[in-house]
Amino acid sequence: MDHDISPTCKCPVDSCIMAPSSSSVNASSYFSDCSLDTLSSALRRGVDYCLHNVPKVAFGGAKCGNGVLEDGEDCDCGSTTTCPNSCCIAAECKLAPEAECAEGDCCDLNVCKLKKMASECRHALNSCDLPEYCDGKNPSCPADFFVQDGHPCPDGALEAFCYQGTCGSRKQQCQFLWGPSADDAVKDCYSFNEQGAFSGNCGYRQDTDQYLRCGPNDVTCGRLQCNHESDKPVFGDPSTIYSAYSFVRTKSGKDETCRVVRTTIAGTGGKRKADPGMVPDGAQCGNNKICVNAACHNKTAILEMVSRCDPEDCNSRGICNNVGNCHCVSGYGGVACDLPGFGGSVNSGPASTNAFNPAMTFLYLFSFAFIFFVIASVYFKRKRGFWLHKRIWSKLRVLLELRSFNLIPVRRAPARPDAHLRQEEVRRQSFNAIWNDNGGVTTVRGEVLHVDASRPHPFGFSSLSNFSQQNMAPISVTSNPKIEATTKQPFNQNIPKTIQKQKIIQEQRALVKTEGYDTGKSSSSTGSDEPPPVPPHRNATKTSNISKIDVKSLAAKFEKR
Repeated sequence: MDHDISPTCKCPVDSCIMAPSSSSVNASSYFSDCSLDTLSSALRRGVDYCLHNVPKVAFGGAKCGNGVLEDGEDCDCGSTTTCPNSCCIAAECKLAPEAECAEGDCCDLNVCKLKKMASECRHALNSCDLPEYCDGKNPSCPADFFVQDGHPCPDGALEAFCYQGTCGSRKQQCQFLWGPSADDAVKDCYSFNEQGAFSGNCGYRQDTDQYLRCGPNDVTCGRLQCNHESDKPVFGDPSTIYSAYSFVRTKSGKDETCRVVRTTIAGTGGKRKADPGMVPDGAQCGNNKICVNAACHNKTAILEMVSRCDPEDCNSRGICNNVGNCHCVSGYGGVACDLPGFGGSVNSGPASTNAFNPAMTFLYLFSFAFIFFVIASVYFKRKRGFWLHKRIWSKLRVLLELRSFNLIPVRRAPARPDAHLRQEEVRRQSFNAIWNDNGGVTTVRGEVLHVDASRPHPFGFSSLSNFSQQNMAPISVTSNPKIEATTKQPFNQNIPKTIQKQKIIQEQRALVKTEGYDTGKSSSSTGSDEPPPVPPHRNATKTSNISKIDVKSLAAKFEKR
């Protein structure tokens, strides 16, 4: 930056900072328009290295009014005569009434209020750098974070990895020095780095004014060799940068230009190299090897202590930063981008004010799909003559082998009112008790009657032959017949109903006969006291003991009970 010697330079006060002469009594704090134009041009050309090493300790120790915020101070804008900040009380280094903040990248000095959440306070310098955002609670911008070392450059640069917040791309560095049309030179140009001269070296020592030679394995990590038509770099200004060029003939017989630069601008580390004319750190120099400090190193050994993210791909929703946390895209958050959030990272602050809402996303997608389906259904109905949803349902039924069915409610029939009476009647009038049988008997109505053989005889006699012979009718009783009732189907299912009814009446007469009881039908000389015939399913061919039973005595027994 030159002195304000031109008469066209204008200054808002009597004397500016770059005036040819100045007074120590009234030191100026303003730049002239000529100085501002020069500074703006230098910043556009990348000459801002020395402005990134902001000092944290002021000369002369801590005190209010030195313009440096120190412990115990809310703000410090300088002396009371030069402080332009209305948010700070300069004499006390305290905040003004109703002021939330007085300095910091996340403080709006126009209203003395904190900036809104997700306001960008530090932009990314390159693809390997990460932006920082205000959190809405702190006036200071978060610390500077960048992409994890060893990660491929996110912009897709070839043979380049991220290292300390910069992309190790030779082509990008050549474009930074020479302009957008520049490119990395051919590999043969890097052989000049073994000479240890201005046109090729592995560094420069200012104390001895000597260029360092590169070893055979480090030639591609030394002085950056670029190919460009112009001989004037766009970086810096003629007073701070030196350039040179040489030629090399390739095996194909073509002459290639090899351009180099050396600058007197020195940075202080971090993301700024001491000499931008060297091959950037992170450039690939072999299989699993990268350049660091003008030397080719094993990539695995260099990145051994680097903090890793879990998972390393951040669930494909972000990128890992230098402290092992994921820097997420908008809508996701957490250290692994696995939760709905505001984007950014837990270190760099939120990148947006809107978090991902799964419910709203589903609602939007469902609404869009429903509207599209309705429009498609109307179109098919008008153009093809069928409803789309019916056609889809019919196809699904065939594909999934679905069958239609009707659910008919089944109710259990209520019990008959005389069910308990019928059970008692069956117990008392069991055919087995009459025939002295322990098995089951199937009646003409298909009923199966059972008698427990262990129970005593219902009449209290060991044999039916002890009854008197008065008014007896011969019946056949088999001794210990074996009756197998394996089915409930009636054996006489083909007999007409009238005959079945008559046989039922005969069975009832055989069981009970009281005096004065009229069966309603006259009979032969044997009378109505004649017992029913042996059912056809019984084995009547076996030898049996014929006994005569007095029906009247039998009925009397039942009445006593």
